[in-house]
Amino acid sequence: MRALILLFTSLSMSLSVHAATTKSFTCNKGFARLGDSKWSVIEKCGQPHKQEIISGDAQDKQQQLIYTASQLPSHEYIVFTFTQNKLTNIELTD
Repeated sequence: MRALILLFTSLSMSLSVHAATTKSFTCNKGFARLGDSKWSVIEKCGQPHKQEIISGDAQDKQQQLIYTASQLPSHEYIVFTFTQNKLTNIELTD
């Protein structure tokens, strides 16, 4: 039974969406780095494919800028997450 559970867990993990995080990302007009402002990232990377607000009213404002990762064939999107207008996470998704 334990082996069956381990097998199921392994299969579930291999089927999940994979994402990688990084501390900086090279855009057309410079490096986007953790701590950069939203406007700085837009200046360096251009207009995003999509923007989302992902926090509630009682939380610090969190926003995401989502770009298509056309220069990275192994990734579908680059997601920049901002908390109170500062870049706090860069995620490359499959």
